[in-house]
Amino acid sequence: MTIRTQTLLDAINSLLTFVGIATLNTLDEATDPDSAKAIKALGDVSRSIQSTGWECNKESNYTLRRDDETLKFAVPASWLAVDASGGENVVLRGGYLYDKTAHSFQFSDKQELNVDIIVQLELNELPTSLREYIIIKAKRRFQREILGDASLDRLAETEEREAYELLHGDELEQGDHNLLSDSLTQAIQGRSSNGLT
Repeated sequence: MTIRTQTLLDAINSLLTFVGIATLNTLDEATDPDSAKAIKALGDVSRSIQSTGWECNKESNYTLRRDDETLKFAVPASWLAVDASGGENVVLRGGYLYDKTAHSFQFSDKQELNVDIIVQLELNELPTSLREYIIIKAKRRFQREILGDASLDRLAETEEREAYELLHGDELEQGDHNLLSDSLTQAIQGRSSNGLT
């Protein structure tokens, strides 16, 4: 049995169906205002939720290389957030890293910089639980904009809560979290072994 990954078209149709609008056969048919609103709602919600950072779209110590001509670190458009792994005071501005200490986009002293990043993934690249949470949250937002029906909102709110609980469970499992090895536990253990408790 083959399980098909949910596509963008499936997700848009899910939003349209929720408010009683006819589904699309292709994304090329998405020319009416309601379809455009559904696409925008899904995109906005996806970006917002992914910007939080999840196990699937976070990377640590990613090596970013400077452009030798401009001395700038260009940041791909799909990156939602970036932070220097080594403690440098940098932020993302206009598609480039900006050094807040030197007040400059140019980094003459560094050819490479290790950064922690959050990347926006396409809907079909996301784990099922995150994808479902995004779609349900987008359905709720879209419904509020199109109909504003309180009973549909309550239904979507319940679905959203259930989807978030599933997502949270998957996130804990994917993160391989271990109470005995987290930083707070390590600090407490260090204090007690040093006779500080």
